[in-house]
Amino acid sequence: MLTKLFEHSEFFVSAEKCRRLAIGCRICGNEQSYENKKEKT
Repeated sequence: MLTKLFEHSEFFVSAEKCRRLAIGCRICGNEQSYENKKEKT
């Protein structure tokens, strides 16, 4: 039972890391496209 719980928490932690990374990438991408738009005008 305890090992199952541990595996689940490990999965949850990695999922949380992936989610934060994805959010970070999205923010960086938005900033880059914003900079590009600013330069074009």
